[in-house]
Amino acid sequence: MVKEAKLILMYPKPSIVSNLEDRFKQEHLPLIIDNLDGKSYLVHSFVVEPSPGNDLMPYHRIAEIYFASIVELEAWLGFPAGSCVIEHAFEIPTDGSPLLLAEEFETVQAYFFY
Repeated sequence: MVKEAKLILMYPKPSIVSNLEDRFKQEHLPLIIDNLDGKSYLVHSFVVEPSPGNDLMPYHRIAEIYFASIVELEAWLGFPAGSCVIEHAFEIPTDGSPLLLAEEFETVQAYFFY
């Protein structure tokens, strides 16, 4: 199996959701897309609370940037495009810094029959 890699940015739950969302959608998302250079792809999602009013989840939004290998991920981080995206990721939250993780993973194809 081929090992792929992904960079994960987990944004903390903001006290004012619209502040983070506006900056993420208007500034950060276009910055990520412009700097991926077709070498990877992005998945961005919201953290869903298990039940209404439950404040157990410390994160609001998660962005995952996928790469063909850990070598490609590390190279992207070393280029101005990657460092610009990461630097901006730490500028947009108003209630703490995002958590930054890098993962190497293998995808297993499974077939389900009903």
